[in-house]
Amino acid sequence: MGEKVEKLRIGLFNPFFYPFVGGTENVIYEVGKRLAKKGHDINVYTSRHYDYLPKKEEIDGIVVHRFDAHIVWKAPPQLIPPFPIFKNFNSTSKEFMKDNDLAHINNRFIFSYPHIRHLGKMKPVALTIHNATPQNIDLFTDLSGHAHDRILLRRAYKYIKGATAITRAALDMTLPGYNGIKEVIWNGVDPNVFKPLREIEHWKEIPQDKPIILTNARLIKQKGIDYLIKAMKGVDARLIVFGRGPLEKELKNLAKGMDVIFITKTITTQELVELINLADIFVLPSLYETFGLAVVEAMACGKPVIATNIHGLPEVVGDCGLLVTPKDVNGLRSAIMLLLEDESYARQLGRKARARALQNFHWDKIAEKYEGFYKKVLEK
Repeated sequence: MGEKVEKLRIGLFNPFFYPFVGGTENVIYEVGKRLAKKGHDINVYTSRHYDYLPKKEEIDGIVVHRFDAHIVWKAPPQLIPPFPIFKNFNSTSKEFMKDNDLAHINNRFIFSYPHIRHLGKMKPVALTIHNATPQNIDLFTDLSGHAHDRILLRRAYKYIKGATAITRAALDMTLPGYNGIKEVIWNGVDPNVFKPLREIEHWKEIPQDKPIILTNARLIKQKGIDYLIKAMKGVDARLIVFGRGPLEKELKNLAKGMDVIFITKTITTQELVELINLADIFVLPSLYETFGLAVVEAMACGKPVIATNIHGLPEVVGDCGLLVTPKDVNGLRSAIMLLLEDESYARQLGRKARARALQNFHWDKIAEKYEGFYKKVLEK
């Protein structure tokens, strides 16, 4: 064992950071600002994807270093643009790591085997699996993702001292045979923001004359929204679909003549919290889902949830919601009807969901787990 580590100096590698916000960026921000507040040095290595962004700035205690990269804004949909190709990575990362004791990779596809090997020769490397090896997305994504994880990522194992994943399913699927430090650290939510509300200021335009079923997801195949729309046939409730994506037109055509409202505009966090509170039931009918942050947000708001029994969702939902088989329209319809008809049971699940979110998914607890993980890796 090495010396006990008191102050952490962590370099976090991710293609993007604020103001470009996604799930991974939010994890880095929420955990990073809490660790910085405790006196640790938290640095982010990311791309300067807009010319107006400063090359270096501090955001809530996190020091953000933006480096030159060629940004691909237009690409085949399987590649999910934009994505950066960093310029002079070896020299810039070498300079960056002088002020850090550990390199934490948060995107194994952009920072792949050559980058991990380069960093691992300088300092200990940690890896977080935010997305499991792809399944049921499309043939190109499934095959290329599987090839990357079974060939390139495996070659990088010897340079990775510790790895985390956001669910046990993601860890087992993505890192088979890895023998370093391994931990499951879930994503988090701020229960002081995502919480039950007594009053709702927004969404006055949405009628509340019948129960509301809500889903929050990108409009892509893997989210299974088409199965949810089909399941709503014959159900006396209103479905709200919040999200954007390439299947918007197709899904709207599928929902013609039904009581379905699509919300595809950008909304604030407060508007999202109020939208969740407006709903009676939250549903995520995914065909592939590593974690399901939208489910946790609904749970934190005290809503009963229905999700598919796939990958990381059972770990997240626990016994606080209903699980159905993916693509099972009749099973999904039955679950919705059960919660609509048994309001007492639905309320009970909602209370349990809120309690589970407070106990397991509070960002303060997630940050503590990352702090402990970093110390284990550095002391190894």
